[in-house]
Amino acid sequence: MKKLFVLSLCMLMIAMLFAGCVSKFDEDMEIKRYPLGADEPIEISEGEKQEILDILNSGIWKNEVWDCIHNRALEIDGRTIKFSVDCGHFEDNGKTLTVKGEWLDAAKRIFGEDFGADTMPATEPQNEKYNASMDIKRYIEGEDEPSMIPFSEKRKIAEILNSGIWEDGVYDCVHANALNIDGQIIKFSASCGHFETDGKTLTVEGEWLDAAIHEFGEFFGIPNTGFCENAEEFALFVEDAIAEKFGVSNFKLAKIKISVEDSPEHSSNITFISETAGDNGEKWSKSIPISYGTFLRLYSDQNPYVLFDAESGIWSEDVGVVCLIIDRYEEK
Repeated sequence: MKKLFVLSLCMLMIAMLFAGCVSKFDEDMEIKRYPLGADEPIEISEGEKQEILDILNSGIWKNEVWDCIHNRALEIDGRTIKFSVDCGHFEDNGKTLTVKGEWLDAAKRIFGEDFGADTMPATEPQNEKYNASMDIKRYIEGEDEPSMIPFSEKRKIAEILNSGIWEDGVYDCVHANALNIDGQIIKFSASCGHFETDGKTLTVEGEWLDAAIHEFGEFFGIPNTGFCENAEEFALFVEDAIAEKFGVSNFKLAKIKISVEDSPEHSSNITFISETAGDNGEKWSKSIPISYGTFLRLYSDQNPYVLFDAESGIWSEDVGVVCLIIDRYEEK
């Protein structure tokens, strides 16, 4: 009896295994695709049909639905299947397939990067001051007009702006235009960690400041300080800062330049080079990695990649930001 029970259990497990391998969707089904925003589905090629079948059969459909906004993606044998690229979910009559990695990439390629991201996910808090359904545009530093941004960045910006308490009062910091949200201008200062609008200020610190710097740039709204007035004063300031930060004695600044590997997006460094340093008067250099946003902030069309050159007399007002680079840099 015991052997019979074990045998029956094994047969049941094998049957379940084979049942799990059977595809939910097959080639005999009539499959049409909805373009984003379209009211009617369109015919698809056999190649696209096979890609879609591979995606839909790539995982397990679970009895669950999610609080994400899904758009109509497919019509299969007359029934509608929805998709949200933001959540990575296909939804079909109370069941959900979650796709990740290469399968999500394939779905994005077929349906589009913004499929299901044109409205705010229902999971986003409704009682917070800012949300991704608002008309959020971002200023690039130095630009007069704001530009549109992807939905995913809208969500991140809304999270940053809702991360703390907006308090009455403004601070004596120089803020640059950072955002236009439903016509409201919000300014930001990376050096102070403040957002400011309508007499209220949000102070961001730690991971929220890092996130804001990632969105707007490390030196967004940096004030014009006195040492930027001439090259000699600036050089003295940098020499003192280098000596204090890195313990280099008798540092005499020769050049500050940006070096780029492959392209600005891949790797950028700001390099401080001395004429002399140390007791023996040896040359010394230090390279510090910088973001692409910082690269754009420092880049000079007139003198590519060179910010300061004592010997040639090359001098740019933009070099003032390097003092904050030195201050923020922590050697690993």
